Amino acid sequence: MSDKEIKALGIDVSATTVYKNESYIFGCQEELSNEKPMRILFVSTDNVCRSPMAQAYVNHIGQGKGVFAQSAGLYPKYGQPIEDKAVNALVERGIFPCPSNPFTNHTASSVTLEMIESSSVIVGMTESHALALIRSYPQAAQRIISFPKDIAEPTGKNDAGYDLVLSEIIQGVHSLFSCLNDE
Repeated sequence: MSDKEIKALGIDVSATTVYKNESYIFGCQEELSNEKPMRILFVSTDNVCRSPMAQAYVNHIGQGKGVFAQSAGLYPKYGQPIEDKAVNALVERGIFPCPSNPFTNHTASSVTLEMIESSSVIVGMTESHALALIRSYPQAAQRIISFPKDIAEPTGKNDAGYDLVLSEIIQGVHSLFSCLNDE
């Protein structure tokens, strides 16, 4: 997202955190040092693949680190479960559903103001998602970012396509959130 696009929305560019720079790392230490969980909201289009995969991955690696993720869609397929191929990609990586990460119970839902307000950071799966979020929730612009590289929609692709998307999500999460990297 360019500074020009953000300025066109009437948002102070110096106050925004929409990054498309792979070297940017969101420092989690401030959130974690306050002994409150860091809440990450992942947002995609329909909330049945990319954002629930990111949510499941972060909840898997964030256990014991004070990091919690949730997901939502801009135009969700209300009530639809996470796609089977997304579940398969997660399980193939050793990420299994459990009481603290029940991703197989996921149902698509829409972004809400309550979700935005309760999140430490809101991550659009693409730059376009981040821009749409800024338009809808300008008061949260300072907490809205996007993945360093847009995460493509894998729906309709084979299992390898879902695995590739999960790899990009994992790489992006570790690029953005230093507190989730192994010390």
